[in-house]
Amino acid sequence: MHKFCVLMTAMVVAAAFTMAGCGNQYGDVEAVLDTEIEVMSTFVEDMESAGDADDVAAAIRTYTDGMQALIPQLKEITQNYPDIASNDDVPDHIKAKADKVADLAGQLSGAVMKATSYMMDPEVQKAWENFGQVMAQVGEAS
Repeated sequence: MHKFCVLMTAMVVAAAFTMAGCGNQYGDVEAVLDTEIEVMSTFVEDMESAGDADDVAAAIRTYTDGMQALIPQLKEITQNYPDIASNDDVPDHIKAKADKVADLAGQLSGAVMKATSYMMDPEVQKAWENFGQVMAQVGEAS
């Protein structure tokens, strides 16, 4: 489970930093970062307030759905801005968003630990399985 959490967090952070090297003219990149921040924040909040396995499974599904919705945008950004990851001229507002994503990635790891109490629940297992498949797609897209 720990390796899975580390891998998941690494993929999310890698996707965020791949998108982070952009200038003001990259409004679409900024929009994707904003959405990723929203999806991650919601997951952390949902996991913190989860009281049972159903809540945990619902939080995982909501996060997975949110990240899956970003896949086409991630692919488009990667295609449209192939050198974006190596751009050193990152504006401050983009750096702030990237920092927020990195902070949330740390919080996400902590939130995932709560799910370990419910790992034997079939719905949680199903949600994690789908999550793993979507995160692999996110990794491929970014």
